[in-house]
Amino acid sequence: MRIKQVSCRNFKSFSDLNVDLDEYNILIGTNAAGKTNFIRIFRFFRDIARHGLGNAISLQGGAEYIRNVRIPADVPTEIGIIFENELGVFNGVRDTAGGTHTLSFHQIEYRFSLQIQEGGYRILEDHLRISCSCKPDLGEGESGEGELVITHTEEGVFYDLSTPEGIAIEISEIIPPYLQKNVPRSGTLLIENPLLVPMPGFQRFFAEIAIYDFDPRTPRKAIPLSGRSDLEEDGSNLAIVLRGILSDPEKKRRLSNLMGELLPFVQDIDVRKFMDSSIYFTVTERYGDDHPLPSSVISDGTMNVINLICALYFDEKPFIVIEEPEKNVHPYLIARVVSMFADASRNKQILITTHNPGVVRHADIEDILLISRDSLGYSIITKPAHREEVRTFLKNEVGIEELYIQNLLGL
Repeated sequence: MRIKQVSCRNFKSFSDLNVDLDEYNILIGTNAAGKTNFIRIFRFFRDIARHGLGNAISLQGGAEYIRNVRIPADVPTEIGIIFENELGVFNGVRDTAGGTHTLSFHQIEYRFSLQIQEGGYRILEDHLRISCSCKPDLGEGESGEGELVITHTEEGVFYDLSTPEGIAIEISEIIPPYLQKNVPRSGTLLIENPLLVPMPGFQRFFAEIAIYDFDPRTPRKAIPLSGRSDLEEDGSNLAIVLRGILSDPEKKRRLSNLMGELLPFVQDIDVRKFMDSSIYFTVTERYGDDHPLPSSVISDGTMNVINLICALYFDEKPFIVIEEPEKNVHPYLIARVVSMFADASRNKQILITTHNPGVVRHADIEDILLISRDSLGYSIITKPAHREEVRTFLKNEVGIEELYIQNLLGL
């Protein structure tokens, strides 16, 4: 799946936001412009899928901190997301005339709204719109477009299937009757009830959203042998992640090649046990007389680059967010790091945030999203590439990083 568009109304510092995303996205902006609040949209979706709506709201600080304080209290908070790509196929779907068809789902629009009220919240709207193509199995007739709409209200869950003209398909061909009778728990959303949605990967995609803000200090410590095998948000379990990579010869070879491109002085990397209950990793430098250095003395920059390589190339999450990935990275390496992001985005969707002009300098302007505040203080997101004034500066050989430093990208 790929996120095509994100939207929200009355959420955090946003009043009304619609932003299109590409495979690789670089979010820039001044301090307090709203970068963190934009990331919180994805965190909110992820937490709902993992922990439920109530816990997700609590993790945002409580219901009163979801909405924008400048907007009247009776205005609901709405959040939406659109996916695209191949999402699922139903074969042998029978119509009322006895023919069979293949339904291929290619876009999902999911949207819900909440009424934030004193002491809590109420779900106002919760619906899923799935676009699909409908093709006759016997090859007679042309493909047409259809749509499955799932609406969740206080009265229950309702299904509506639209098909191409001349084709009638009962909803029971897609959603078995016994599943249609399921009633979601009170105060929950469709995203929390995967049995109500005929897309196996729908909830899993949200739950697997990865958001990283690496802290180079946390991986330095020896950690327990038991722990998650996928990278933690701060990179604290890097030793466990490396243990899994190094145990696979092909992954180990790939890690060595990537390290050689960014950290050519690194000769070897290894994971060792400590007191039979903990592990840590070591790095051997080419000019270190084969003497391995423990993770406790490895530089911040080296630690951050190893975290980036693991997140980009060995984490199988379909959508990842990395906050300020250039931290502690020497300016000389910034171009290679930016190139690495573009390369990794062929296999997963990536969003990074940055203040670093070096990242902006080496980025493609088409990949940049600029977040700023309007005259009323609401956060807005624009694409500098769509501004004629910015393109005029670039044609006159004024670097995009210079426009960013002078705060001129929002012309």
